[in-house]
Amino acid sequence: MKKYLICLVVLILSSGLFAQKNITFRDSLQYAQDLSDVWAYHDVNGNEYALVGTQNGVSIVNVTNPDSIFEAFFVFDFSSFWRDIKTWNGYAYVSNESLGGLLIINLQNLPGSISNSRYTGEGLSTIHNLHISDNGILGVFGSNVGMGGCMFYDLANPTSPTYLGQYNAAYLHDGYLKGDTLFGAELNNGQFSIIDFSNMNSLVTLGTQNTPNNFTHNVWPTDDGNYLFTTDEVNGGFVGAFDISNVGLIEELDRYQSSPGSHVIPHNVHVINDFLVTSYYKDGVTIVDASRPHNLIEVGHYDTSPFSGSGFAGAWGATPFLPSGNILVSDIEEGLFVLTPSYVKGCYLEGTITDAVTFGQVNAVSIEIQKGIETEALTTTNAAGEYAFGVADSSNYTVRFTKTGYHSKIINNVILDNGQLTTLDIKLVPTSLNNCSTIAQVSTPDSMICLNDTFTITNLSTNGYNYEWYKDSIFISQSTNLTTSIPTTGMYQYMLVSDQGICSDTATLSIQADAFAFWTGNADVMYSNPNNWEKLSVPDSTSNVILPVFLEESNPTIVINPGMRARELFVPLGAYFEVLLGGSIQVGQ
Repeated sequence: MKKYLICLVVLILSSGLFAQKNITFRDSLQYAQDLSDVWAYHDVNGNEYALVGTQNGVSIVNVTNPDSIFEAFFVFDFSSFWRDIKTWNGYAYVSNESLGGLLIINLQNLPGSISNSRYTGEGLSTIHNLHISDNGILGVFGSNVGMGGCMFYDLANPTSPTYLGQYNAAYLHDGYLKGDTLFGAELNNGQFSIIDFSNMNSLVTLGTQNTPNNFTHNVWPTDDGNYLFTTDEVNGGFVGAFDISNVGLIEELDRYQSSPGSHVIPHNVHVINDFLVTSYYKDGVTIVDASRPHNLIEVGHYDTSPFSGSGFAGAWGATPFLPSGNILVSDIEEGLFVLTPSYVKGCYLEGTITDAVTFGQVNAVSIEIQKGIETEALTTTNAAGEYAFGVADSSNYTVRFTKTGYHSKIINNVILDNGQLTTLDIKLVPTSLNNCSTIAQVSTPDSMICLNDTFTITNLSTNGYNYEWYKDSIFISQSTNLTTSIPTTGMYQYMLVSDQGICSDTATLSIQADAFAFWTGNADVMYSNPNNWEKLSVPDSTSNVILPVFLEESNPTIVINPGMRARELFVPLGAYFEVLLGGSIQVGQ
């Protein structure tokens, strides 16, 4: 448990020294009252603003210079611990859970002035959340009207919304409107619903799906509408990822949890490009790479809060939608933060685990990515023996596979790179198989290999169940035979590890790669014509050149220097020649 003196908290806040990864602190603004949600706005002049919900109103903060932010205006409203804000066409729409319905703030004259009005039609008094579609339809969630589902309004007249109708089949804590589709967070039912509201006289529920902790707090789809992400606002809750491309067959793909074991609570998730930005209460804000929605990887983190563990304190809102890319975070106790993110792709590790004897899938295998003695990431296989996880940083790792009844499998020197998928399909050997009679053997290809030529090293091992190939001690493949190529000259050592569960054997060989060029003479006999060379490139003074056939009429003609007559080369069968510095030719057997 973290414990802080008040003076220490002030020092930390002033210097921005918080736990962080791929997110940089820029500035913060403290308040004498607790905060709720925050939203981003920019005016026609390119100035950027944070619209911050406080207990007694809305604070409008100029964040154009993220290193020197200041409150430009404050709009008083009925006192409320809950306040949500969204914008449309130069107006901000603000909810609260006390009185007064919908607060509407005219932002069109910023940075000079603002004005505000109020809407209370249809008996609106209290509202929990808001969202506005890309075509100007306002959704009002968790209001005092009816079941507290979703009330729809057209914002063509921004200060006098036109009521269109209501979804009243369930209480919606929050939601998202996209075109004529509503994605609703049914908190009490523990599910999200997808509703077609194209016909306000006949709303149609297209599909529903339970979320990981059955307490669906918010929802946010991807721009293409194929995926949806949710939060469950409970201790140790998850961010859930769902495939909604077929609303009749919704599939949960993955779930993410910040600081596993700490019981921290997720609040709201937002999607920007391929990333999830989530306000995570006492854990601050997290960034998750969701470009592979079945493999969510945390790649950024900034802890705005001095608190830890479960409970409703810390980061309430985190919005990443400013043109500058800066993230605005409203921390209930610590104020407004302006942060600059680095959106880094994760290092993806995926594969399938099978039984080495029966070839069946093995579930509940524990898989660890380790750096030294530290575990960087941990997961288990599903019922199909599949796994998908990863880490944020490119590096060289050890990967460990463990399950009772099987010999553990450890693969060293696995290189994981940002934005790259590494696949490890593993065969685990049952503990009942322990005679240790594996023998590793390989057949050596030609002792000298040409650059970029594909070649195969054949595995002749006996009794092995797993095979690992290493190039200069770096893991490269689990194939039975290794097919590869070498892009640079030099001597390389290849090692095969033949594994039988509790023991293994190794075989090694060394291969020299040289920059040979092969003459074909397909176009003419001019040395300088790239079409006459196998790689379609003319050898230079660093190249070894091979003439595979002795035919006088097909030997190359080389112009040694401009203005000099051509000189023909006649090279014995099986010989090679080398173009040396200065243009001289060396011929050898």
